Amino acid sequence: MFFWHIVPSWHQIEDRIRQEMGYQGGTQYRNHWGEPAPSLSLSIRRVESVRSAFYQAEWQAADLLRRRFADLEISIIIDDLIDVVTQMAMIVAGSTLTGAAIGAGVGAFFGGVGAAPMGAAGAAVGLQVSSWILTILGLQSVAEFFVEGLPRVGEYYLTGIQTAWEGPRGEEGLTPFSQDDPYAVNSAAHNIALGHVEVVVLLLGAIVEYLTRGRGSAGKLAQEMGASPKGANVGQWMLKHEEALKSRPDLQKAEPLKGGMGPQRQLELPQTRPVQKTASEVEDKAGSIKKVNPGYPEPGRTHNCVNCSIATDATLSGAPASALPIKSTKGVPISVLERQFGGKFGLATTPEKITQQMVEAGDGARGIVFGSYGPGQPGHVFNVVNQSGAVRYLDGQTGKSANLLNFDKLQLLRTN
Repeated sequence: MFFWHIVPSWHQIEDRIRQEMGYQGGTQYRNHWGEPAPSLSLSIRRVESVRSAFYQAEWQAADLLRRRFADLEISIIIDDLIDVVTQMAMIVAGSTLTGAAIGAGVGAFFGGVGAAPMGAAGAAVGLQVSSWILTILGLQSVAEFFVEGLPRVGEYYLTGIQTAWEGPRGEEGLTPFSQDDPYAVNSAAHNIALGHVEVVVLLLGAIVEYLTRGRGSAGKLAQEMGASPKGANVGQWMLKHEEALKSRPDLQKAEPLKGGMGPQRQLELPQTRPVQKTASEVEDKAGSIKKVNPGYPEPGRTHNCVNCSIATDATLSGAPASALPIKSTKGVPISVLERQFGGKFGLATTPEKITQQMVEAGDGARGIVFGSYGPGQPGHVFNVVNQSGAVRYLDGQTGKSANLLNFDKLQLLRTN
């Protein structure tokens, strides 16, 4: 059930856009300043694209959560959790599509979400939705432990919304060839699903921190949750799995990474050559990247390196994720990554130069490397991270250290 007084429906979002754009009597629409702008029909198609991504994200997030928390029988409460996080994301969609999240009216979003920095937009989203979701679940007592991670959730959602929005291109009927991006909905759904998973992890982590810091008992918290619209089942599940929840490392509050501009930046000269490690050594330092692409090399798991690089980056940032398979053997264009992270792959370079660049960026710096096998050949992407001064190249698709050999050229995209 949707809470209509706060959570908009897709029909309401479309109506709001129609009201904002007004009647269009000509073939080309111009905004209030006389500038060319998308037609109403294109804008509605874009809303449909966002809606499709949201629908896909529901089952994707449910699948990721079931696999990640299978030992906790999370399937018992998965419907309640997905319902709540989807409604939360709808608040983000409604406010973003109508311009509220970036504070400039609907026209600003029509010009692109990039009109505002993603971090700022994410923070605005966090402030808007935190009290809502905690109230729905009866978790107001854990608020201080929950809100800190919401800006990152907002960035997942806003990136997904932007990607889906930009999928439909041009006006229908003007050309026999589609100009739409065929990968936009899938890419957007992946981001939105990661946002859903991140919200659930934040909620569970906040519960664990509340309990382990002695702020209250599980019984008291379950009682508060029982009086809320969606929290009763989750509260009983929490009581059953209290000890297992408190023992999970991924629900403990992580220590902040030491950024390159922070006061704790290392003064000694770190190593400046690529570090090739065994799979076990990589897992010791970077977490289990084997879980990024479960089932490799099964069908659908050998051409999804773009999805794997996104999931690996999320894992390295402290939000473990698994990549989705793809049916196509043609892979996914790297432009998806540029949209995802809001940057561009740099000029062709060498492993030594990439390593030096990551060293200079400081501990915690992350990036994605595109390796080309030559003109007309498919390429491959993998991840690079600076961990305590050691630069490591990780291939989430295989779950091993990346092989830097045999590439015609390498290009780096920084992700943080």
